[in-house]
This record gives sequence, structure tokens and C-alpha cells, in this order.
Amino acid sequence: MKKLLRIYVLSILFCLAIAGAAYAEVSVAVDGQLISFPDQKAYIDGANRLMVPVRFVTERLGATVDTDFNDPSSQKVYITKGETKIVLTIGQKAVTVNGENKEMDTAAVLSGGRTMVPIRFVSEYLGSDVQYQSSSQVAHVFTKGQEQQEQGKIMNDICNEIDAVENAIKNLDQYVVGTETHDRLSPKTVTTYRKDTLPVDMGVTTVLKMEKANYYNRPVLRITVDKEPPAPVLRVYLDRDYSMPAVVNVRTNSAFEANNDGTYYCDIYLGPNTTDLSKFKELTFQNGKNEKVFIINNPYYKG
Repeated sequence: MKKLLRIYVLSILFCLAIAGAAYAEVSVAVDGQLISFPDQKAYIDGANRLMVPVRFVTERLGATVDTDFNDPSSQKVYITKGETKIVLTIGQKAVTVNGENKEMDTAAVLSGGRTMVPIRFVSEYLGSDVQYQSSSQVAHVFTKGQEQQEQGKIMNDICNEIDAVENAIKNLDQYVVGTETHDRLSPKTVTTYRKDTLPVDMGVTTVLKMEKANYYNRPVLRITVDKEPPAPVLRVYLDRDYSMPAVVNVRTNSAFEANNDGTYYCDIYLGPNTTDLSKFKELTFQNGKNEKVFIINNPYYKG
């Protein structure tokens, strides 16, 4: 069974005060794993508190979440974990925990179609510990009762991991050929890199090889990488025709599956107009999370 694609640097649910850093970029890790959301991102609000989609509570802290938005003047969010019951009202700082009135220093809000809550307040009442590491700008949520020494090791490991990624990205400068802006790309303006053949080092993962294959009798392009990419999507485009998002129909919710040699692979469906790869001169890879595209010659091109 395929694992969900692990996402790299991301912002999570967190009501964290960061002195003088309103709207600063903050990554979040839970028990040593960096987390991200594919749609509504976490953000620091005007009260310097980290706000995250409430579904984080369900997915990561083992709670359940229900909402009652029938009354527009009193939209309720119910968070339950075991004997702990938290009731928040959208737009209000007042909250109840097991029937006892409390007050947060910021309010739950609706943003981007998502319910956003302050992570520190919610996570700590659900039994988790929250720490912030300023050197890496990562908010850490610990759910397993880790001791201080273990927390410190986890935070340092994450810091080293982020440093390694940043250093790898810096090494890509030799392949830069310019920038491109296309309405169909996300984000629209990207830095363009050029390397004639594989492997392609994308900074956070390396595309080692690709080959034609079949997946349940459907033609696919099988992409092998050295480690799971830190983004929800690895897109492949043909001849930089970004109107045809690639060797089409990327399985965005599927993950890369581990090979026996420690590498990972993902199958990308070939659409009806792209089954024959021989007529396309170039292939372009885009990590769905970053602002970079990587162009190589198509090894299947026949002219």
C-alpha cells in the first residue's frame, strides 16, 4: 500500500507568540516530522500567534472536530479528544474547555475556506507540548511525552535537515538559465534550470531515472528519485507546454513507493495525447511546492 507523499517544510496549527516576528515564515514539525498543508497555509496573525487549519487537530493530535455554522452570528467549532472537550466560536476569543470558561489571546477565524485555530492553545489543552526553535524558525509539537533531552535532539535533527536542503538548493545556481512566467504554472513565475540528461538534482530530491511502464494496464512514466520529494506533486511537462500539465494527470494524492535499494518511484499517467513520448523534444520537471522548473532532453525523442 502506498504511503501518502510526505511533504517537507510547512506551517501548522500553532498559537505561538514570536516577539517582533508578525507574519514571519514558520515551519512546523510534529514529533520530528515536518508538516505542510496543500491548500490553506498556516500563518502568523496580527496577535503574533500561529494559526493553522483545524483539521490538523484531527489528523495529528488524535482529536475529532465538528462544526455548527447554522447560526452565522455564533459559528461553533467542537474539538474532542477523550474526556477533553473544547468549544470555540469563530471571531471570538472566549472558549470553553470541559465547560470551564477560558479566553485565548486570539480568535478562531475562517480563512481560505478553512477554519483556522491557534495551535498552542489547542494542542496544549489536548496534552501536547509545544516548543519553538528560533534558529530554524520551526514550531515543534510533541505528542508522545518526550523528555527535554529527546526534544532537543529532535529539534537539532530538524535544524540540520533544513540546513542541508538550503545548501543543496544553493548548489543549483550553475544550472540557471533564466526565469519564465506562465499563467498555468503554480507559482506563475519560476526559475528555469537546464541539464541535458538525468540525473537532475532538484535541491531537495534527485530524479535518477525514468522509464515507460504499465500500471493496471494504463501507460505511465515511472519516475525514480533518491528520496521522497518535499511537495504534494511532482509535475512533468512536455516541451514546456504548460497548458498540458504534463505527461498528464499526476496522481497528486498518491505517494512515492520505496524500492528495495532505498530509492523511491512514482507512476505518472500518460494521457491519450501523450502516450507516444517520441515526438516531444524536452521534458520539464516541477516540484509542486517550489518556484523552479528543471528541463532535460527527452531520452525517447526521435525527431
